[in-house]
Amino acid sequence: MHPLHLIDTDKPLQQIKEMLAFLENIKHETGKARSAKIELDLSRIEWILPCASLLLSHRISELRSEGCKVDITAPRSQAVVNHLKQIGFPFGNEDRPHTCFPICHFRNNVPQHLNEMFRFIDQNFPKVENYQNGLKYVLSELADNLEQHSAFGHATVMAQCFEKKGYIDIGIMDNGITIPGRFEKSGITFNEDFEAVNLALNGKSTKAQEEGRGWGLPTTSELMSKGFKGSLLIISRRGAVDISTSGARNLYKLKDESLSGTLVYGRFGIPRQKVDITPYTS
Repeated sequence: MHPLHLIDTDKPLQQIKEMLAFLENIKHETGKARSAKIELDLSRIEWILPCASLLLSHRISELRSEGCKVDITAPRSQAVVNHLKQIGFPFGNEDRPHTCFPICHFRNNVPQHLNEMFRFIDQNFPKVENYQNGLKYVLSELADNLEQHSAFGHATVMAQCFEKKGYIDIGIMDNGITIPGRFEKSGITFNEDFEAVNLALNGKSTKAQEEGRGWGLPTTSELMSKGFKGSLLIISRRGAVDISTSGARNLYKLKDESLSGTLVYGRFGIPRQKVDITPYTS
């Protein structure tokens, strides 16, 4: 039995680090037998952020695809139970509430899943002029990264609107080569993984002729932080970059944890009037 403990916080990186440590313990057990039975005890969770739910769902789906049986003890907190139910934890939910595009796992057909999210956004998310277009632009860039750079075998996405609180969360997780791994493969040097993520945010590409266009992250981060007054967290292998609503970047090294892939988690502010997205998308 693996009990999960998460600190009660609104800071995504703190819960993600705890989740990664939890998943690291599970990894040791699954390494013993491919068809292992894993028991996850979520009963003590009092608060879980969407990014942590996304990360856990992604790993549970991977385990099932690897032939592992996963038993889950539900949280005692009804608020957590309600949240997990709403987002379709852990395998998704065809019954989509109007405020949430539930967890979706996939191995291919990225454009198909992207179009499903676009339709959901068009029908359900706030209709402030250019806002939906900006959301879809960010998702398009992230999907492009997934297809062209990550060499993923398993990906998970979700989006949730908190209209009363004035923001929207989006998240995408993949088990691909990672940003540092891609740079290493292309002979681009760096000292720490967070430096590789920061290089990608600065437009560094794995192809010299694409300098300034690599990964699509520069325009994504600019649009989110400056256009929509939102925040963005990118974690890839042992590197993390947290971008604030001012555009400032905080770089972190994950010392005891490592992400087998890349996680991008964004929080958009919902504007009250038209937003000009042209400076960030041209």
